[in-house]
Amino acid sequence: MEDLADDLNRARWKRTAYGTRTVYLSPDRLCILAHTPHEETAWQIVTQAPTGDGSERWNLSLSQDAPPHLARSAVSQLVRDEPVLRRLREIPRPLHRYAGIAPIAHLSGPPSPPDPPKPPPGRGR
Repeated sequence: MEDLADDLNRARWKRTAYGTRTVYLSPDRLCILAHTPHEETAWQIVTQAPTGDGSERWNLSLSQDAPPHLARSAVSQLVRDEPVLRRLREIPRPLHRYAGIAPIAHLSGPPSPPDPPKPPPGRGR
């Protein structure tokens, strides 16, 4: 758990402890991760809608029998700040206004070099 805690701290998630239960809140306040190692449900991740109406978008629960690398993988994906590639049809329509959606063509390679500067007028040979 310590390496996961380090990842969450580096990603600016706020940590609160309640006895043996540790709760992290994402910087945008849309995701809560709770770790309770001695209960049947050791890991719980809940995401909220960005509309602020308190509705849940998705959640993930892992039992204490889940392999540690599974929890590590889930947390690693949550704290990444790189864009996630998804097909447009995989993004729910209500979220389109919140998502930075770029066509794949824009991600195909490095940007073209800039055009060379034009000489100032009247500076010919």
